[in-house]
Amino acid sequence: MEHGYEFDLLCIGAGPAGRAAAVAAAKLGKRVALIEKRRSLADLGAQGGTFPSKTLREAVRAFKQRKCAASIASSFEVPRFDFARVKERIEEVCEQEAIQFTEALARNRVEFVNGKARFVDRHTLAIESLYGVREVTSQFILIATGTHARELPDTPCDGELFLDESQLFEQPELPNSILVLGAGVLGLELGSMLAAVGVEVTWVDDRATPLPFLDAEVRMELLRQLGGGGVRCEFGCAATRVVGETTEFGQAVVVELANGRSLRADAALVAIDREGTTGSLGLGNLGLETDARGMIGVDVNHRTTCENVFAVGDVIGRSWHQGDAREQGREAALSMFGVASDSGSSAQVAGFYSVPEVAFVGATEQELVTRGVDYVSGVARYREVARGAMVGDDQGFLKLLFERSTRRLLGAHGVGVNATELVHVAQAVMTLGGTLAYFLDNVFNYPTFAECYKLAAHDAASKFDFRDPVPA
Repeated sequence: MEHGYEFDLLCIGAGPAGRAAAVAAAKLGKRVALIEKRRSLADLGAQGGTFPSKTLREAVRAFKQRKCAASIASSFEVPRFDFARVKERIEEVCEQEAIQFTEALARNRVEFVNGKARFVDRHTLAIESLYGVREVTSQFILIATGTHARELPDTPCDGELFLDESQLFEQPELPNSILVLGAGVLGLELGSMLAAVGVEVTWVDDRATPLPFLDAEVRMELLRQLGGGGVRCEFGCAATRVVGETTEFGQAVVVELANGRSLRADAALVAIDREGTTGSLGLGNLGLETDARGMIGVDVNHRTTCENVFAVGDVIGRSWHQGDAREQGREAALSMFGVASDSGSSAQVAGFYSVPEVAFVGATEQELVTRGVDYVSGVARYREVARGAMVGDDQGFLKLLFERSTRRLLGAHGVGVNATELVHVAQAVMTLGGTLAYFLDNVFNYPTFAECYKLAAHDAASKFDFRDPVPA
């Protein structure tokens, strides 16, 4: 082993990015340890938005299906949403995933170290655990500590009135009403899920345009459906005062807006922003600095300004989801050991598990206009395919964007049932340089949402001039 270090790679943080990096390095024959401050991988899975929120999303879908069944079969009772049972299911999912994680680490001979890591120098970590402090050395160190919710300046999340995403799942039951403070992805997902099971939800953000990275047409449809689903949106008006109050009817959260209006609810979900979990890492001992949100800057290979220290995932401020974080971890591990990556696809897919789902890959219409790209769009509405009627979604749609000169697929954007699954067809076609012809010439199963690709392609084809030459 080079330089006598105990390990070739130490990964701080056992989230998806850290685990992927650890396994990738281990497959190269490297000696790897994965350091995690939580006592078990099941505890790790229960934190944050991933397993709890996505399990809740599946419970919401099942609940809506049962309600639909009750409406067409007199023998069915109208179901009640059982939050206690959902929490039990979340624990089951986290335990199952922890078993899979543990087996994967053992299979690849990755050592799991429980404790809180802090840099002593660029090759040394001090790991504090219940058993004391242990110093370990490594040739390379990867930071994959993720992020945490940023609290309100004068109102910490107390687990009662003011909740972060983890504390929401610790409540004995769901509140009757909730203020979601922050119009980001997390607030969108959880707020829409709560509204779907009858919670009165108000979404508050001082930005006039939420989710600005979405295609404008998708964003408008999403907000329209949220409004139709009972979510009240208060955008473009800053909150001047946020307090908890005790009245004769019990405790409540009160938000006063700059326009003079006041909002009141049983609780508030604080989702205003995310901060990098870097404060206790001792980055100053390396001369490493973070930005105002605690995020770490890296180059294209995920290397920090300290040449043997890398960072990946949410902590670098550019991870859409777990799949993206895992790929960053894998690429970083390959890069630090001089192995070329076979990745490099620009077709980065993203999906949000809101109600309704949103997914996209490639450029938006606004981006193409800004870049001066001549393009053609094609749209298919869910109401146009039999599967949409069968599942009761007549509002969703899929939009495809093609370059006019080459007819290459440049982007795909969808909102509605199964959008997060449907988008992968477009991702594959884009990665392989596919064109409009792929969708026109191939047969899709019937009845499926994938038929939307055929309909959207025909819609786009009708906008091409028939005199234009077809690319070879």
